Amino acid sequence: MHGLQERILTPDIALPATAKKLYKELKNALLRASEEELIRSPQADIARLLRLDPRGTEHLPGNVIIGGTLDTDFKRIAPVTDLFQRHDGALFRFSIIVAERGRSKPLDLIGYVFELRFPDDVVQDARTPRFIRFDLNVPDHNNESKGLRCHLHPGHDDLQVPSALMTPGELLELFIRSVALPERPRAV
Repeated sequence: MHGLQERILTPDIALPATAKKLYKELKNALLRASEEELIRSPQADIARLLRLDPRGTEHLPGNVIIGGTLDTDFKRIAPVTDLFQRHDGALFRFSIIVAERGRSKPLDLIGYVFELRFPDDVVQDARTPRFIRFDLNVPDHNNESKGLRCHLHPGHDDLQVPSALMTPGELLELFIRSVALPERPRAV
């Protein structure tokens, strides 16, 4: 897995030079999605849920951009008001850690968590995942030694699959516009 992980983590991804610029890009994408009625979250909720903390937090040093609740919420019980909501009722949240390297250089992407939760009324049986989560763990996390620093959880916190490294903007667009459960699941 280490060779695959090296290849996954080495692409040159385009990021702005400051955390503030990345924050503005994400905010604009969320506002556009709200105007296009792709998400139910009104502009006031977007302003409340999306935050930039240049000092980070106790557990997340560096520039942290938070979208929704910061809590890991493995039980997935956070109130709807603490998460972004898509037009189909799916909920999502994210947190991103970046480091600035100077005005002429792009940000370093240190870590992220992007989670999409499907509505309970859509999750009809064990074949349908309740959530998907993309993680880029911070360096030296125990997943790095397994070659899984960048991975996807397809509906179970203990199941990890290597994932492509994506920009925060790509992941947000994926959640807003692309990832949807089928209207009619395949018959078994």
